Amino acid sequence: MKRITQTTWTGSLNESPLGPMIFTITRGGLTHVQFGILTGLEPSGHTQGGALPVPQSDLLAEIRQQLAAYFSGELQVFDIPVDWGMLSAFQQRALKAAQEIPYGQVKSYARLANDIGQPDATRAVGGAMARNPMPVIIPCHRVVAADGHLTGYSGSGGLATKAWLLRLEGHVVTGERVISG
Repeated sequence: MKRITQTTWTGSLNESPLGPMIFTITRGGLTHVQFGILTGLEPSGHTQGGALPVPQSDLLAEIRQQLAAYFSGELQVFDIPVDWGMLSAFQQRALKAAQEIPYGQVKSYARLANDIGQPDATRAVGGAMARNPMPVIIPCHRVVAADGHLTGYSGSGGLATKAWLLRLEGHVVTGERVISG
């Protein structure tokens, strides 16, 4: 992963079904989402590098608003600019393909590998999903094994969180397997 060398800002959504969430942005857009591991967060301004420009303040507010709307079932497609610059070209292709999976649908790792034109890269796609720095916004939870089994989730709570997100989107999940949706 490339190192962030530009100014970053953080914001938070203190109350979500997944616990407190923090997100990091640059002038290019969203770079990270973390949840469920921190407590006592307060919305924050910049973390380094001077005053926060008005458009970035608007972006932090927009991220909060869209996450809240998603969790309440009012939003199905995020419209948040993403700063892809710190990801490899392969990670970008895989995560952008995951971003295209519609709300309420799932896709296998193999199908996603095929979608990006690399049908032999199923494991690499799995690795890209495992290192997704923007879970929920980039819906890696919608990627499952070919037989519907939930395999890995790097967000806090692991497979239980992945199952919860899939249920939120209308899937029936039994044990660790999507059976309908």
